[in-house]
Amino acid sequence: MEVDFAGQTFSMTDPLTGEILTIVVFVAILPYSQYIYAEGMLSTKEPQWIDANNHALDYFGGVPALVVCDNCKQAVIVNQDWIEPEPKFKNYVENATGILEKGFFHKLEERQYFSLEQFNKDLWKELDALNKKPFKKKEHNRSYYWEEEKLELMTLPTMHYEYMERKTAKVSSDFHVRFDNAYYSVDKSFLHKTVSIKASSAVVRIYSLAGEFLCEWPRATRKGQWSTNPEHLPDNYKGFTQWNGPCFIQKAQFIGKNTETVIRTILQSRQYEVQTYRMCLGRFH
Repeated sequence: MEVDFAGQTFSMTDPLTGEILTIVVFVAILPYSQYIYAEGMLSTKEPQWIDANNHALDYFGGVPALVVCDNCKQAVIVNQDWIEPEPKFKNYVENATGILEKGFFHKLEERQYFSLEQFNKDLWKELDALNKKPFKKKEHNRSYYWEEEKLELMTLPTMHYEYMERKTAKVSSDFHVRFDNAYYSVDKSFLHKTVSIKASSAVVRIYSLAGEFLCEWPRATRKGQWSTNPEHLPDNYKGFTQWNGPCFIQKAQFIGKNTETVIRTILQSRQYEVQTYRMCLGRFH
């Protein structure tokens, strides 16, 4: 199996923030059949890279003896082999990305997307048609030869390999921990304590340092996203710590009326006031 990223990228508008995000397309191919798999990604970090490879193997229905990739940092720290990773060693996937970019990618770039799911739905529909389209210079199509090629693949494992990230973090005065530029609430009893975080590409799990499971969250899909369980917050959280609404308003009043207006607006901008405390704090630095 040869894998690479397409050179062409696509844009997606975050429906909540209006932020324009970049979709990068992962491409994989089985060289004998030229059967192609592709998937849009918002991140090319290791967890998402591994997920995309897992999805490609599922699509192909088996595991090849070799996976040939570019010398990308997601898969290779340093190339210590004598082989230079030139395109000639992955010419099939280079050709595949060219076919996609000259073909139905033009349809996709004309559409407006507000979710990665919708982009991939359109991508896979077009890809399925391509794999079933007859070759121009030989008989049959990619799907026909794939039925033969997949008999040579090894059996898929019963479970996907799951890349895990681990770190420790301190629960801040807003009852949240920060991980990968997003915020996750933890029970009030762990305020100002250090906790352990174990995260896959899909789930963030939080434990005490003694190994006690505390909570689990879907992993954030955008920077600055907040995940808050109201049961994690004390009943009187507004006056519970040095970070609270009255405190920030008082500090703003010493600066001026306009600053007070800004702080009051920020405090009312989220579902839970504690989700705004870091934003308020940033205005005083």
